[in-house]
Amino acid sequence: MEKWEVIERRVLLVLGCCLLVAIGWLVSTATAGRLVAAGFLTLCAYWAFWQALYEDRLGSNAPVTRGELFLYRVWTWGRRLILSAIAGVFLYMAFQFAHVNVGIAILVTCLGLMSAWVGWFGGGRLKSLADDRRVYNERKERYKDVG
Repeated sequence: MEKWEVIERRVLLVLGCCLLVAIGWLVSTATAGRLVAAGFLTLCAYWAFWQALYEDRLGSNAPVTRGELFLYRVWTWGRRLILSAIAGVFLYMAFQFAHVNVGIAILVTCLGLMSAWVGWFGGGRLKSLADDRRVYNERKERYKDVG
């Protein structure tokens, strides 16, 4: 591993720990706004730990750990639930707009379908849809028959 990768990993781990402390404080002094902020910071902490510990393992022969499998499943099913709900809202809005403006209804339908796609398959490494299914299949293969 290169020196910058070691530094990046350590920074992400420290960031994740700091976020956990901040989340604890926000929850202990709970108000509605602080709980929303704690929810957002929880996603950020998850991302920091995933990037630091497991992101580079895709495509490697490194054994799958219980922690990696747990974080993978939490992320996959959380993403699916949240983005499926968002897709449902977009499709409902498209139905409502269909009587008013067909152009807006088509746009909102496309947003709903994109939300459903990303919810199910996740994003790939490219900034297009070109590799989403390939990366999804790689992850599926890595984590099947584990746990």
